[in-house]
Amino acid sequence: MKLRHLAATAALTAGALVGCSDPNHPSRNPHPTQRYEVTITTDAPEAWDSAKALVFYEVTNWETCTPEAPVFIGGHLEIPMMQDVEIEITQVGEHRWRGYFYRDLFHDEDYHVLGVCRWDGTQVAPQFFVHGVRFGTGHWVKDALQRPQVDYFRKSDFLDRSPNPYPAQYFVEADSEYERQPDDFFSITVTVKEDKP
Repeated sequence: MKLRHLAATAALTAGALVGCSDPNHPSRNPHPTQRYEVTITTDAPEAWDSAKALVFYEVTNWETCTPEAPVFIGGHLEIPMMQDVEIEITQVGEHRWRGYFYRDLFHDEDYHVLGVCRWDGTQVAPQFFVHGVRFGTGHWVKDALQRPQVDYFRKSDFLDRSPNPYPAQYFVEADSEYERQPDDFFSITVTVKEDKP
């Protein structure tokens, strides 16, 4: 009986610890310090109607800070934990936009009493709109820190005024269609750098 009581008390305590924070609604870091600048350039045929950018945050060590599933299932109970946050980007030139984000925006927490889950801003995704069509790209922050990341879009998709519920298709330099007719495309380029004081 005593052992059962102790086990129940431990379970309630663990539940209380887990319940005080929610990985689906992570708390914001009150004093973020890892500020980064994202610059987006585009040589679209005409002006855009609007532009925004998303930063995707994820728990990078989720495999070690989340509970394991039963043996017959394997793996972990949770898929990688992610959040997306829209950041403001401002046009700073005819073909250039700029915005800022914090990689440590979310507070690292121990959600399952298994160790601290560590959040990081891992991807940046500019989104441009014209005639109701979205031209979106997405890149790993670590790659954009090393060199500019470039995607290509058909000029005809930009200039087409017919209704289209789907995002415009993007291409990379290695795509055969782009290699055959590079002049039929325009680019969206993403660069990220640390914004040191």
